[in-house]
Amino acid sequence: MSPHSSPARGLDIGTSRIVVAEINGSSFQYRSELNAFVALPGSRLVEGMLEKDRVPYKHSGREILVLGERAERLAQVFAGDTRRPMQSGLLNPAERRSLEVIEETVLRLCGRAAQPGERISFSVPSPTPGGEGDLAYHESRIVQMLGRFGFEARSINEGLAVVFAELENTNFTGVGMSFGGGMCNVCLAYLGIPVIAFSTPKAGDFIDRSAAAVTASSRRPSASSRNMALR
Repeated sequence: MSPHSSPARGLDIGTSRIVVAEINGSSFQYRSELNAFVALPGSRLVEGMLEKDRVPYKHSGREILVLGERAERLAQVFAGDTRRPMQSGLLNPAERRSLEVIEETVLRLCGRAAQPGERISFSVPSPTPGGEGDLAYHESRIVQMLGRFGFEARSINEGLAVVFAELENTNFTGVGMSFGGGMCNVCLAYLGIPVIAFSTPKAGDFIDRSAAAVTASSRRPSASSRNMALR
């Protein structure tokens, strides 16, 4: 890679967190943000306080949307829950502001392409039984969003991405597993070719809801997701 070429970028838009990874030469950089928000009444006073405290936000109609980690803190102060742009690994159909929140968060994390057509890869989950249409809609909207930022976007199965990241020594043969807030993804690959790939929504959020049901406590968004490869 020449010193003047753009860095290679990878993007994971997860139910819990949005993560951007970059490699420039031999240097790796990672940035992440909680994929959540809270809506506050729009006013100059509120806007001024947020700017003074360097809280990320965006205007949406008559409301101000507070994004990421600071949104979770505000929700805790007001004894409420953050709102989630994603549900079970895909865009949340019940949240009308899902796309604009994700778009603002991604833009803050990776900015716009340095030049038109700059490549970026993003992970997508395996479809659940009967959920192929939902996955196709999710993937197409992410491609459109990144295209508006000037990127040429390509998707990669989340479990397969783990195989490529961790199983070079076995010629990319083995099982890649990704444990997130909304989904658990599994991919069996042979020589880098996916043989079997599937997902289940019984992941971090499911554990939170189950724990809340038996402890009578409020459910909070998962703070992180974990990826693991089995050889």
